[in-house]
Amino acid sequence: MSLELRRKIFFKMFSFVRLCGVRHKSFCVSKKEHPGQFAIKGKLANELGAFLRDNLEFFQSFSKVIVYYDNGQTIVTDLINTVFSAYLSRVDVRKISHADYRLCQAADLICTLELLRLKEERSIAMSRSEEIFFESRRRLNKVFLKTLRKTSFNCC
Repeated sequence: MSLELRRKIFFKMFSFVRLCGVRHKSFCVSKKEHPGQFAIKGKLANELGAFLRDNLEFFQSFSKVIVYYDNGQTIVTDLINTVFSAYLSRVDVRKISHADYRLCQAADLICTLELLRLKEERSIAMSRSEEIFFESRRRLNKVFLKTLRKTSFNCC
């Protein structure tokens, strides 16, 4: 695909995320700061548990919470099942395919932008392909990251 076509597709998906009313929360754990699977799993469990605890009233207001996940990483699959079930009595975790769910594709887009946000915060240089795709760090920040912040989960 040409660069322009990839940009158009990306921007359409980004517009979908912006307009569909979805809210997101990302959890980032540095492998350098948490060596080993056990430490990473513990950190993620603490982060997810704190998020659910802080927003328990919101999640309990639904008759059922459905979590969609592609079972991509065993550690994340285990955490989702364990932590959500510990905090919510009516949770249904479903395995999905990215090709079948536009929101799953939107989640991938959000994760990509969140990783770029982390690079920005930590003053890590963008890769050459990122610079070409987004044209500049300023445009990435102004057009995408600033807008993405407005769609983050902030319910309570």
